[in-house]
Amino acid sequence: MSEKLRVSGINKYYYKNGERFKVLDSISFTAGSGEVLCLLGPSGCGKSTLLRLICGLDEPEDGLVRLDGKAVSCPSPAAVMIFQEFGQLFPWRTVLDNVIYPMRVNGIGRSEAERKQTAETWLVRVGLEGFFHVFPHTLSGGMKQKAALARALALEPSLLLMDEPFGSLDALTREGLQRLLLQIREETGSTILFVTHDIQEALTLGDRILVMGKEPGRILKVLENSVKKTGKRSNQEKSALYDVIHNLLGTV
Repeated sequence: MSEKLRVSGINKYYYKNGERFKVLDSISFTAGSGEVLCLLGPSGCGKSTLLRLICGLDEPEDGLVRLDGKAVSCPSPAAVMIFQEFGQLFPWRTVLDNVIYPMRVNGIGRSEAERKQTAETWLVRVGLEGFFHVFPHTLSGGMKQKAALARALALEPSLLLMDEPFGSLDALTREGLQRLLLQIREETGSTILFVTHDIQEALTLGDRILVMGKEPGRILKVLENSVKKTGKRSNQEKSALYDVIHNLLGTV
């Protein structure tokens, strides 16, 4: 597996009332091409901040992020972020227009007709056929996240950053989107960084699991997800790995 992403020595601070607080402490890791890496940790450990640094929406005080060997200094369609909030779609644009607009802005597609075809293909792929011309306020939470996923994938990113995108959904909808995400990963070969605070979700999705602590945010351990890699699904194996992660988080 070739290296897609390298994060080296990231430190990040915030300032409040004249005081400096360290948010991320010496964060270093790599992600391989086509890998799903889950970032798992408690609220306040800097998971979302780390994603913003990786996609170029913010800058670290120290350290470097490299995507395909090139330093990341600003946002680009090569690394696209999907948020937890249902309001990330433009409310004044239809679902189809929400997918087309970023393609147009980034010059993806040779013509408007080609962009429309690509957008429709991805909307069908995520299960939104028949909802091309409706507005986001008419969609359920799960459908909004499907539309956001289609919009991201239409940009053909090599790195997909997902900030607890299924955290506010009911269990059945969440499980369906998890299956869909893994299917799409197999089809596209995109590398995925998936933020969650749910251990079971990390075990379902992650090829590796990066467990984070807080105050300041730091890496406690990077675990190979043997349950997913080997296809072994015994309750005993899953329980053992679950307990390892739970114990690590209990030290935070």
